Amino acid sequence: MSCVFLLIAYTTVKNIVAAASRPFWYDELLTVAVARQPNLSALWTALVRAQDSSPLLYVLVEHLSGLFVPNPQIAYRLPSVVGFGLVVGCLFVFIRKRAGSICAFLCTLIPLLTPLYGRYASEARSYSLLVACISLALICYQRAPKQFWIVLLGLALFCAEAFHYYAFFSFPAFFLAELAWTANAKTIRWRIWLALTAGFLPLVASWPLWAGFKKYYGANVWGKPTFTVVVHAYDGLFGTSVLRVLPELGFVVAAALSVIAIWTAPIRESPNDKPSPIGTSYEPLIAVGLLCVPFVAFAATSIGHGVFTGRYLLPMILGVAIAASYALRPLLNHRLLLLALVAFLLLGISRKEFVFWTSVHRNFASFSSPANSIEPLLASAGQLNLPVVVSDGQGYVVLSYYASKSLAKRLVVMVDPPNAILYAGNDAVDRGILALTCCLELNVYQFRDFTLQHPSFLLYSGRSNFDWWPARLRHDGYMLETVASDESGEIYRVSRPFDFH
Repeated sequence: MSCVFLLIAYTTVKNIVAAASRPFWYDELLTVAVARQPNLSALWTALVRAQDSSPLLYVLVEHLSGLFVPNPQIAYRLPSVVGFGLVVGCLFVFIRKRAGSICAFLCTLIPLLTPLYGRYASEARSYSLLVACISLALICYQRAPKQFWIVLLGLALFCAEAFHYYAFFSFPAFFLAELAWTANAKTIRWRIWLALTAGFLPLVASWPLWAGFKKYYGANVWGKPTFTVVVHAYDGLFGTSVLRVLPELGFVVAAALSVIAIWTAPIRESPNDKPSPIGTSYEPLIAVGLLCVPFVAFAATSIGHGVFTGRYLLPMILGVAIAASYALRPLLNHRLLLLALVAFLLLGISRKEFVFWTSVHRNFASFSSPANSIEPLLASAGQLNLPVVVSDGQGYVVLSYYASKSLAKRLVVMVDPPNAILYAGNDAVDRGILALTCCLELNVYQFRDFTLQHPSFLLYSGRSNFDWWPARLRHDGYMLETVASDESGEIYRVSRPFDFH
């Protein structure tokens, strides 16, 4: 047990350092822009106008965290840091009840090898809290039907959905387990079903907000559901892409863990602890259900025309850890295999930790402003009288947030949603920036209005995936002359064509 406390303490400290050691990126600034509003009414108004996908409860938690922690990089990321600690603790408690402390501790190391720990445990978005709530729900369901745990189960699932609209992708895992229990016991536990359905209440209550978000971004929203995302979800989770092997290997590993969990499950956990047939034990069914989250999400977003991306599928990590406990438990009697497994886990984790600590030791708990890279580039370009258009809209928001006041006044972003669809594949960034003007001081112009006022301007291109303005301007006949360049990007002097109307 003390090892788990040490692990939680270490990961918490490390994640706080990670939070303080890097700037916010675009999605996080959406959270910050809304969460720093002065009161609940302003929070709600900003949430509606900014068209962010975060639910109200999450931005309220972020708002409160921002009030009590002076460092904004830590303040708005602290809920995620705490959430990851809760994930580790809940996983240990859940697995230990069946598999013992040694196996449970080894399984709690698995999330440290995944993107949940590598990135999202110190990010100002709700993914870590989502997984934490599902982790707590696991413990509560394991201890039902005691009244206290049933109430806490409903509350945990309620909070999961209130922190992230797509939390319900994980709910079928609990439904599957409870259906198996019902079939085996020949009775229905109505209070547990009531607790399970409580998780959908925030979705119902927030449906107007969610529907408005979908309507605003329309049919051209980014992240459309494809089966490729499902494959990449397993691939990225297990790190098989690093091995340069078949991209389906991650899915094969998940399938193998599911089979092992079902066929090696302890034959108990039926009513009154009487022996029951193989397959009626609920814990392996929960593991399988969580491992199937990518398929559930793919089906749901395809039907509902929603956004589908890998970071919405992080609760499947819990399924990996639980299913792995069934594979690890037999190894406890084989010391050499157990030592090899421990060495493999520790080697993978220590390598990541070594890379992290060596990367932050020079600027411990601090970071260089993203605007620092563009300032010398602009100085070398000269032409201080011209405005600077940042080609990448997401990059503009970050640069504007961290830039000095004088530089922020000079930086501009142009939006043109119809042509964004043509050149970038979607207009989500353009629409997002237009909505974000309610909460951040941004210099946003429609393309036509800006070019009418400025026959010449500078264009900063950071060569990112959303950097489509150079191609668009050249297509429209604008002259682009490179006036400065370095490893961070290029600056063009742009002149509009003579036949401009």
